[in-house]
Amino acid sequence: MIEALCRRWKLWNQIDEKQFPPTPNASLGPSQAETIIAQLVFSLARGGASLTEAAMLRDDPLLLRMIGLRHVADEITLSAWLNGQTEGSVKELRRLNSHFVNSALQELCPAKTGNAANPIDVVMRTKRWDFCTATNPIFGNIVAGDQLFWRTLAIGPFLLDGIWSANPDTAKNTAQFEELVATHQRSWKDYAAYFSSGDLPGAAAWRKVAGSDGCVSWTAQLDEDIVRQACKFERESKDLRWTDGDSSETKAHQYCLVHPVIDRPNILPAVAAVARYREEGTMFYRWRFLAVPEKSDIPAQTLFARHFSVNVVVDQMLDELNLNRMLSLESNARAAYFTIGLLAFNLLTALRLLLIPQAGNWTTREMIRGIITTPATLSSSGRRDTLRLAASSHWAADWRQDMNASLSNLFAALKPHHARRKA
Repeated sequence: MIEALCRRWKLWNQIDEKQFPPTPNASLGPSQAETIIAQLVFSLARGGASLTEAAMLRDDPLLLRMIGLRHVADEITLSAWLNGQTEGSVKELRRLNSHFVNSALQELCPAKTGNAANPIDVVMRTKRWDFCTATNPIFGNIVAGDQLFWRTLAIGPFLLDGIWSANPDTAKNTAQFEELVATHQRSWKDYAAYFSSGDLPGAAAWRKVAGSDGCVSWTAQLDEDIVRQACKFERESKDLRWTDGDSSETKAHQYCLVHPVIDRPNILPAVAAVARYREEGTMFYRWRFLAVPEKSDIPAQTLFARHFSVNVVVDQMLDELNLNRMLSLESNARAAYFTIGLLAFNLLTALRLLLIPQAGNWTTREMIRGIITTPATLSSSGRRDTLRLAASSHWAADWRQDMNASLSNLFAALKPHHARRKA
């Protein structure tokens, strides 16, 4: 099924072999990058996070036949290929992933219904890993005390891109934010996009988001220190005009807006929305702060609810593909491997939405366990292939018919079995 989606959107045809350093392993044929990328994608898509598990694909001849993969690299070759990646080849992998996401979006999440733009969430988040002397060994080019950051951009249910950095300063954070926005803002220009960011890298950078085509609203998390500095905010100020939240909520919520002072316009691009809430039976408030548009018809309560309830896709991807264990790779190797992980996650998401709509609420891990790793046998008689799947106990009764239809489309896409590979 994953291979059928790759062919559906001509993924393999997008790989430019010249952008990837060659390996000395001649047995992989002339399309080494395509072979290794496919091997890693299919390994990740069936739950194998390590290079050892990727090399074990050679022990599954049925799978190799189904996906038309003639050559399989061993663990040493996979490691050497990843360690040989350059900034240019990593950018090529990022381009490959974003091409797939944009192709899938056009079919699965169309920008318009009639003349009306459809809403979509665009989510920028940064994952951080701290390496301390007590819990982490020194490995590769990471030493104890370092911080690794992965800034990712998601659109709808897909992860569009990600950029790595180690111990970045404010200028580096801002540059990465601006790069992702400038590179991909055309992806949401035809939607009614709600842009959500886990941080505010700078007022100038954020104005580029607010001014991008298709962006109808945006929010960014703030530190209280920024609000204090830009707005002279004080929690106990009697000048704050609080609005009570929805009485149906289980927590006591209040919201207000505070404006930056005139002489400090470059710290905050618009206004700060402040929320305070208190659990029943407790005495003290908890506080949250967001940067929000100055002129917005959306109430602060709605902006907070949307910002903190949005699906943070990168968390799901890291957890369910178990990629945290691969942080020890060298810099470019890690960037390449995690980008291939993005591609595998997006393929599984597209499979869930397109071919198996009954699994629309399934997580990636449930997809892997319930569909991808289902035992199967393949038999051939003349020109007829028969694939028999062991039905999972939690399959609904009407799934058999739908799966038969999906598999018929799959076989139609995969014939002849070796059409994809050039060698």
